[in-house]
Amino acid sequence: MNYFEGNEFFLLLFVVLLIGFVVNFFEKRKDYYILVLSLLFAGVIYGKSRAMIVYLLAFVIYQYFLVFLAQSIEAKRLKPLVFLSILPLVINKVFALTSLHLLAFIGISYMSFKTIQIMLEISDGLIKEKISIKDYLQFLLFSLQLVLVRLIGVGDF
Repeated sequence: MNYFEGNEFFLLLFVVLLIGFVVNFFEKRKDYYILVLSLLFAGVIYGKSRAMIVYLLAFVIYQYFLVFLAQSIEAKRLKPLVFLSILPLVINKVFALTSLHLLAFIGISYMSFKTIQIMLEISDGLIKEKISIKDYLQFLLFSLQLVLVRLIGVGDF
């Protein structure tokens, strides 16, 4: 299944949105619903290939580690972390020219820039509290953002 392709995607999207409206109407724990939804869509989209799942997991762990470090150091010292955040994207683009396709998974540039957004908001003082892994995953893997075509900040979670 691919984004916006086939009846299966739109049926799954309809069911998920319907459940989302019900959860929102009854004001239940939306944060866990969003996390489960995001992980479900990630599993459906990336689950075709074991390599894509491994790349995605390694990428998310690596990027969260960088965000964790960014929260522990002063704002002036974030430039190396931003560079390290972009490094997987650079590796992806360099290896795209070869037959290896290292770190080739859907959305790597989107997720890299979302992590940089978090680091910049930490640097600007917009994010003061520690970002939990749950909140980070919700923010990074929020699949419906592509459907809603709206930029969402980490503060929305």
